Amino acid sequence: MTEKKIKNEVLTKLRDAHYVPANIATAFGALAEEDVSYAADEVVSAGEEVLSFFTGLGIMIYLNGGNQTEKNNQKILEIFYGLDRQNAGPLFYKVCRMVAPLETDAAKKFKSKVLKKITTKAPRFVMVRDEIVELTMLRNRVMHGFFIAPAQKEHRGS
Repeated sequence: MTEKKIKNEVLTKLRDAHYVPANIATAFGALAEEDVSYAADEVVSAGEEVLSFFTGLGIMIYLNGGNQTEKNNQKILEIFYGLDRQNAGPLFYKVCRMVAPLETDAAKKFKSKVLKKITTKAPRFVMVRDEIVELTMLRNRVMHGFFIAPAQKEHRGS
């Protein structure tokens, strides 16, 4: 039985691009070289790296944006000291809520380039798009053993 690699041109370009952070490039490279049937954990890892990057960027924008609240600052300290051990999806969501009310140039750019792509405006607050929620749920299933790779099928000639 031969392995079928993902071999995605976009992933390869991102892996090799000088402007992509090393941890994200590494995750994309691992995904690009993985067998399709067993790529769930690599998909999740790449998604986590991207969300973690944007979470860090959002925290930086929040800290430079004024209008800080004690509650948000406490959350950032919990993240920084490792007291908040959530995966990247919920942390990204919390940071989106911190950045959403800011009106600095950096915050506006973050909202137009990042939040607009991966969040949706609900009536009262910013919500992460369903696809991102599904990715974080997949992460939980993969990391906690609830995901089973599909069995390989043998093709027999007649």
